[in-house]
Amino acid sequence: MSDSLDMLEQSRIAATVFSRAEADWIGHIFLEAALLQVPEIGFKIPLAEFYEGLTFDSLDATDA
Repeated sequence: MSDSLDMLEQSRIAATVFSRAEADWIGHIFLEAALLQVPEIGFKIPLAEFYEGLTFDSLDATDA
């Protein structure tokens, strides 16, 4: 079983990565320049590659 869980956002280049710490899960926010890693299998990929070719609508203050 993995010690992390990644969830990609749909409205911007970002991900929430949950890491296990004993019986708890801790969430961390990763933004566009982040490098996502899965050390259990030696895998690394820039977060931005998941969003390659996509564009996002700008958010105004009422959407935030």
